[in-house]
Amino acid sequence: MAPRSSQEEPPEPVEADPGQEEFVASLTKFAGKRGINVDFNARVNGKHIDLFKLWNVVTSRGGYDVISGEKLAWRKVGIDFNLGNANAAAYAFALKTTYYKNLAAYEIKTFWKRDPPPVEILEKLTAKGGDILSRTMENFQPPNRSSLANEDSESEGEEARTPKEDRMEIDDPGSGGAGGA
Repeated sequence: MAPRSSQEEPPEPVEADPGQEEFVASLTKFAGKRGINVDFNARVNGKHIDLFKLWNVVTSRGGYDVISGEKLAWRKVGIDFNLGNANAAAYAFALKTTYYKNLAAYEIKTFWKRDPPPVEILEKLTAKGGDILSRTMENFQPPNRSSLANEDSESEGEEARTPKEDRMEIDDPGSGGAGGA
């Protein structure tokens, strides 16, 4: 099934949550002005991800940057969506990516009252990397082609120099180690 664009009608909520209609209308309008599509039918591990619920969970915990800065926090967010424990790291990263692609710029604009960076350095890039509030045209570095060829090097900078053992704590696919969640 093709993703639903921001110009199409979003699905009707199963239960009317306070503020959901206004949220969907505001997000749809924001996305239209930004020139991006919102995937109101986002799925992780076969389960529908309600963007209103995801927004509320993430912003109630301080926003994308706060959650991304906390050890295994995206896995904890995943618990609210009953994503399961098997492949928890992959599900957590998929949930993080869903938020990043659909809600990060909206968070910057409405939650932080700042102008989000251009689509080219936010939604069109991976959710891996630095905080969304620090992504600006001034500090943007395009991915280095040689780092793209090297699986262990995710970017030029601190992450590329971090020992693999230290990176095992972040919520990226395959980072669950032997212990899982």
